[in-house]
Amino acid sequence: PEEVASLPRIGGASVLSSSPSAVICSLDPDGLVAQQLLYGGKNATLRQKVFEAQNRKVPNKEQGLLELLTCRQRLAQMRGYRDWKTFALRESVVRQPECVVHFLRKCVTMLEKGLVEELRALAALKADLRRERGEGDGETL
Repeated sequence: PEEVASLPRIGGASVLSSSPSAVICSLDPDGLVAQQLLYGGKNATLRQKVFEAQNRKVPNKEQGLLELLTCRQRLAQMRGYRDWKTFALRESVVRQPECVVHFLRKCVTMLEKGLVEELRALAALKADLRRERGEGDGETL
C-alpha cells in the first residue's frame, strides 16, 4: 500500500479503494506509474502483476490492427492522398502554423545549396548563349 499511496497524484492511475493493508487501483499498464512500479517497486507480487498486465495477450489483436490499417489507407485515399503516412504527415504539418514555418525553413536550408548551384549553371548557360549570339558577356550571379 505504501508504494501506491501516491497514485492519485500521478497521471495514469486512479485509486478505486484503499485500506491500511491494501490499495485497489486502476492504472494504464503501459504508463509511467506502471513503469515505476515494475522497475522500482519493492513488492514482488505487485511487480509480477504489472508485468503480466503489460504482456497479456489481446485476442484478435492482429485482425484489429489489420482493420485499422485498412481503414486508414481508405481514409487517406478518399482524401486524395497516396497512403496513410503521406496523409498523416500533411495533416499534422498544416494544422499548426509553427510546424509549417519550421518545415519550410528546413526545406529552404536543405534546398538552398542546390538552388544556388542551379542558378549559377543557368546564368553560365545564359552567358554562353549570349556570347554565341554576339550579345556581349551576359549576366552572371
